[in-house]
Amino acid sequence: MLKSFARAAAFLAYLAITLEMLFMVTPFALYYYSFYSPLLAGPSSLRVIAWLPAFFLPHLSTEILPSLGGFFLLLGLVGFFLSAFQLYYAKFRQRGVAQGGFYKRIRHPQYLFLGLAGLGLLIVWPRFILLVAYINMLWFYYLLARSEERRIEERYGEVYREQIQRTSMFLPGGIARANL
Repeated sequence: MLKSFARAAAFLAYLAITLEMLFMVTPFALYYYSFYSPLLAGPSSLRVIAWLPAFFLPHLSTEILPSLGGFFLLLGLVGFFLSAFQLYYAKFRQRGVAQGGFYKRIRHPQYLFLGLAGLGLLIVWPRFILLVAYINMLWFYYLLARSEERRIEERYGEVYREQIQRTSMFLPGGIARANL
């Protein structure tokens, strides 16, 4: 039951992504944005909902937010590659659990930085379907991290349990320490 539901949900998600991409390259998108854009830009005059057109209609977004998004995207990608280097350096040197660099403060810096890169991409290219994909990505990274922690604990035992007590899962500084 759960498997068939997951398949159906995945199919619908991929279908929505595909349909949005197809819509954006058709002449209908030109008609839609040229005819309805003035009507959809109306909420910009209301302060409480002024962010809606910028989020759902990227062509109306401001200049500052994409720059901030680009910074987050770049920072996330650089952090991801540095984390990967630290992890694989420890692995190839057969040092056991990675405990230096970013891994001194958090157990899953690669997922943290991929989440930051995803947030940057969401700011640079604000699309509703990207928001849905981003939220799913964060959830699946959490599930993947929990699975990895179980396997690492089985393999390294007490060494990894000590690291769990010393570090937080995703955010440095003691936030969300140990199990979420």
